Amino acid sequence: MKKNKLACLYMICLCFICGTLSACGQKEETPDITDSNPSFGELTANRTLEQGDGAKARELTQEEIKFFDDYLFLSENIGFLLSTYRTPEEIDLNELFYSGAGISSGSLTKEEKADYLKASGGTEIYTDVVHLTTAEIDDYLFEKTGLTSAQMKNKLDWVYSAQTDTWYHQAGDTNIRMFDCVSGTVAGDVYTLHMQTGDTGTGYRSELYETVIKKNGDSYQFVSNRFMEEEGKIEDQSFEITLAPWGKVTFASYVPEENGEPTTDVTFRIIQDGKVLMTLNGVSNDNIRTNQCFLSLDAVSFPDFNSDGYMDLITIASYDFASGPDAGKGFAEARIYSGNEYGYFVYERSMSENANSALAELTVRNVLDFLGAGRGHASAGGQNSAGGQTGPGVQKDITAAKTGTAWKDAYIEILNNVEPYQWSGFTLIYLDDDDVPELVMAGIDEATGNVLVAYTEDGMKENQLNRLYFSYIERGNQLCNSEGLMDYYYDLVLTLQDGQLVLTDQGYYGAEDNSNVQFDEKGERIYRYEWNGKQVTKDEYEKELNAVYDQSKAVPCYDWNELYSAEEMITKLTR
Repeated sequence: MKKNKLACLYMICLCFICGTLSACGQKEETPDITDSNPSFGELTANRTLEQGDGAKARELTQEEIKFFDDYLFLSENIGFLLSTYRTPEEIDLNELFYSGAGISSGSLTKEEKADYLKASGGTEIYTDVVHLTTAEIDDYLFEKTGLTSAQMKNKLDWVYSAQTDTWYHQAGDTNIRMFDCVSGTVAGDVYTLHMQTGDTGTGYRSELYETVIKKNGDSYQFVSNRFMEEEGKIEDQSFEITLAPWGKVTFASYVPEENGEPTTDVTFRIIQDGKVLMTLNGVSNDNIRTNQCFLSLDAVSFPDFNSDGYMDLITIASYDFASGPDAGKGFAEARIYSGNEYGYFVYERSMSENANSALAELTVRNVLDFLGAGRGHASAGGQNSAGGQTGPGVQKDITAAKTGTAWKDAYIEILNNVEPYQWSGFTLIYLDDDDVPELVMAGIDEATGNVLVAYTEDGMKENQLNRLYFSYIERGNQLCNSEGLMDYYYDLVLTLQDGQLVLTDQGYYGAEDNSNVQFDEKGERIYRYEWNGKQVTKDEYEKELNAVYDQSKAVPCYDWNELYSAEEMITKLTR
C-alpha cells in the first residue's frame, strides 16, 4: 500500500471529521505529466503493440504509470474508480460524489443548514453534509466526462432543495478504496489503465479494473471502467446461477495470485453486471493458510442441503502441505456454506470440519449424505410457529446443570469455545422478565450476524439473527430485528418462548426491482410496503409496526464501544 495514498486518505478523513476540508475541499491542481516525462506520447519500436482496430499502441513507461497512479487517487478523480460503467452515462453519481469529489466540504453555513433541514424535513444534523449545486455538478461532469447530470442514467439519491438548486448528502465516512495503477497502454490520446485494489494485507485475490480515459486538452475525461473478472478465473468451476434476491449472477472461482504467499487460498466471489457483490469468507480469516498450499478446485455444487428454500454451496479442493512429514501426500477438503434470503453464503466452519473428519472419501454426494444424517442440527433457516424465518443460523441445545448459577456456567462454556475472529464481542441483555439475562454474541460482519443465547431448564438455545442490528424492549419480551440492504429492508418482531425466538409479526419494504429503482417527483425512492403479507402505505406500515412494537420503549441491541471480549465476559460472569 503506497504511503502517499494513505496520507491522502488520512487527510480526506481528517477534513471530513473537522468539517472544514480547507485545501482538501478545493479542486486539486492536475500535475503536468509532460514536464515530468518529456518523452510522453512518443512511440518506441520495442513497446509497440497491435490493438483490435489496428491502431498502434504501446505500453506505458514506469514514469507514466506512476503519474496515473497519483492522478487517479486525487479526490477529484477517485470516484470514477468506485463504480463500473461501459459508457460515461452509466457512472454511479452517488459513488462519484459521495465524499464531495474534491469540490465540496462537509461544513455548512447557517443558511445552508437551514436550507438542508427544510428540504429534508429533519430537525438535526448528525454527520458531515456534502452539498453541491446543480451548476457545480454539471461543470464538474462536463469537464470529466463531456456530459451533464441530465444525461446520466444513475441519478443522485440525495436531498434536493429546489429553492437553492442544491443537493445534500449526509456522509458519516468516506467510500474511498485503495487502488494501484499496475500497467497500461496508450493509443493516440486514449489510455487503457489497469487498476488493482490496493494491498489489504489478506490473501483474497485483488480486484483488477480496466479504466479507459482520454486526453482532453490539459486534462483527461473518463470513458469506461470495468471489472476484469476473467483475470485468474477458474472457468470450469465458475457458473451462472440465479441467487435470491439478486437474480442472475456469476459465481466465480479464482486461483491465488502468483506473487502472493505460497499458502494463499482460493477466492470465491459473487458478481453481477461487472460488479463484485461479495467475496466469500475463507477458511482462515485472512485467506492465507498456515501450512497448506492450494492445488486445484475439484468440485462446486449448489444444493439446498437444509431444505430452507435457499441455495447453499459445497466446494471440494485439493491441497498439499508446504512442509513437514506429510509434504507431498496431498489431501482433499470440503467447504460448506449455507445460503439465505439475502443472497449471502455463510461459511459453516463446524459443519465443514465435521464432514472432513468423518468422510474417508470427499465427494459432493458423500457430503450431502453426511449432512442429511444430521439435518436436524444443520438447519439454515428453520421455520417457526408463525411460518416466518428467525434467521439463517443454527439452533442447538447445550445441557447445563440446574443450579442457581448454572446459566453462568453454561455461558462460560460457550465463551470458552468460540472462534475469536468470528465475533466483535459479547454482552448481556434482559429480554424477558426473569432474572437470567440473555447472552448476545455480536458477529464480526453482516454475514455472521448476531446470535442471542437464552438459558432454559432444558439447556441453552442459540438463536441466529439476521445481520447486525436489532432493538428490544427490556423485560418486555419483544425483539425487533430491523435490517436490510440494496433497497430491501425488514422489521421482524419476535418473542422468546422456551429459549427460542418466535416470529409474531413481520414487515418488508423496498424496491420491487432493486436493479432499476424508481424515484418520485421529489427524487425519493419508490418503495413497496408489506405488513404481515398485506400491501400497505408507508404511513400504514409505521402505524402497524408501532401497534405491535412500541418503538419509544425500545433500546438498541448494544453499544459497540461497550462490548466485552470472551475473556472479559468470562471474568464478569465469575465475579
